[in-house]
Amino acid sequence: MSHSFLKIELCAAAQSGSVEDILSLLKDNPDLDVNCSGKDRWSALRYASRDGHVEVVKLLLAHPAINVNQPLLDDTTPFHLGA
Repeated sequence: MSHSFLKIELCAAAQSGSVEDILSLLKDNPDLDVNCSGKDRWSALRYASRDGHVEVVKLLLAHPAINVNQPLLDDTTPFHLGA
């Protein structure tokens, strides 16, 4: 699968709160960037935070490569949404 497709799938799984899908994507694609984002700079962590998917947020925060300080264009981070 292409990196662009995987990025979309990761963000969609975060938006829907699917821990199983995220685990599968990360297991099957160990080089997948958990901080990947589109032009809007929204990452899987940001989507999960915004939508209140606590288990997905916990899963992503446990990933060693997660960047909790990845800002949007307005300099807000995922923690702004979860607060």
